[in-house]
Amino acid sequence: MYIDLNHFLCGRRWLLRTFPFPHVLADDVFTPALHRQLADEFRDLLRASGGHEFERKMRGFEATGHGFRPGYRGAFDVFFSNEFRQLISTVFDTSLTFDVDAGLHHHEPDARSGHIHNDLNPGWFPARAADASPEEAMNLSDPSRCDYRNGKIRKSGVEGVERVRAVALLYYLNNGPWIPGNGGETGLYLDRTLPVLEPTLLVPRRRTRSSPSSARLAPSTPIWKVAYRATP
Repeated sequence: MYIDLNHFLCGRRWLLRTFPFPHVLADDVFTPALHRQLADEFRDLLRASGGHEFERKMRGFEATGHGFRPGYRGAFDVFFSNEFRQLISTVFDTSLTFDVDAGLHHHEPDARSGHIHNDLNPGWFPARAADASPEEAMNLSDPSRCDYRNGKIRKSGVEGVERVRAVALLYYLNNGPWIPGNGGETGLYLDRTLPVLEPTLLVPRRRTRSSPSSARLAPSTPIWKVAYRATP
């Protein structure tokens, strides 16, 4: 599956920051048309789960999740294209495999903040076909065949491969107008013993009222500590 990112990216500059560790901030990532498609599909999936939460409870903080699995086709395919993989690989100057664990998170208003953690963690995937071409979709995690957390094989004939997350990406959507004080930011920490509400750096969900979309990207390092602060 080939995707021409020139048709979907806004072309605005992405901001590279080095404190408290290297990470990238990007506002207005995609064109308004694609962002609307992403937002509409998010709402449709949430509505299909009852309207207030997704089907999966998130361990450790008050959020629910929906995972993308092999065979998915929709607006979020842009994130699972080889072209997007190459873009992120270039931004962080790192070699990336085709293995991706991806999903949607939903936080209800007044939910509690999350816990401090890092994303330098192993994950297991069903082995990608040896003859698969780069143009094919990414190798999405599939718990029905191989447990992402521990590598347990759940289907005969499947081979599991262990990976370590190289880059984590957060893309924010379906939020109303935001101003400082509303919450919903991402906290970055140099020390996991810091109080959750006292991050080393607080990354706003968006920098302006008018920005329709924003993303936060960071290499997965042992010092990346992230907590999600809920919007009241």
